[in-house]
Amino acid sequence: MADTSKVKGLFFDLDGTLLGEGARQIPDSALHALSRARAHGMLIFIATGRHFLSLPPSIADLQFDGYVCLNGQHCVVDGRTVFANPVPRRDAATMVMFMESSPYVCHWLGESECFTNRYDPSIRKIFDDLGIGPFTLRPPGDALEMDVLQFELFVPDDAIADQVVAEMPGCCWTRWHEAGIDVLSKGGGKWMGIEKAMSHFRLSNEEIIVFGDADNDVEMLRNAVFSVAMGNGTPAAKAAAKYLADDLENDGLQRAMAHLLPQLGL
Repeated sequence: MADTSKVKGLFFDLDGTLLGEGARQIPDSALHALSRARAHGMLIFIATGRHFLSLPPSIADLQFDGYVCLNGQHCVVDGRTVFANPVPRRDAATMVMFMESSPYVCHWLGESECFTNRYDPSIRKIFDDLGIGPFTLRPPGDALEMDVLQFELFVPDDAIADQVVAEMPGCCWTRWHEAGIDVLSKGGGKWMGIEKAMSHFRLSNEEIIVFGDADNDVEMLRNAVFSVAMGNGTPAAKAAAKYLADDLENDGLQRAMAHLLPQLGL
């Protein structure tokens, strides 16, 4: 096994890694592992596609050391922004033009505000299941008055996603759900946000472990020296990680931490 004795920071994806499908609470086994890591002096972070304002109370109550949100486009430490990476204004304008004549739903996510262009009950259910409240209904043009950090565009077909984002040269996309994609600044992603957090806390790549399960975790799983994909993860996530854990529901997170970090005494 690789030497993890110098690890000082742990970055956890949220949905599918710390929270099971439809769950609002972290499993007891994972909570115990987080508590042991903190008692051992390690820093613990969230690395999620969610907005900071959409984190469930069970996560906020744990007071993580930092939050890498919106797929790395927004980093928060002690309640304040330490990094934000908006979508280029010209690309935001392109998305506005597309959505003004499009049948799709889009969520527009800024640092302190979020809104949607239309209500769709099937998409609303996705967010109800995640415990995320309804977004304000506003016209797409309102996005021109804000710095958009990420779009959530609900298109199930990758070919449509490619077609839309091809008109936005400063952007890329990643799928977080079978019904929707995240559109963010090109070169962005969770790994960029993690690098900003590492710089803020003066951590090196050899001093962190990242944990994830989804396609939007692939970049961080590939780039981190130590990375863990959950057993319930996607094939792409598993292929990118250095280590594979069992499913979250089978105490996979705790067991992976016990294996990789024997110093915790789990």
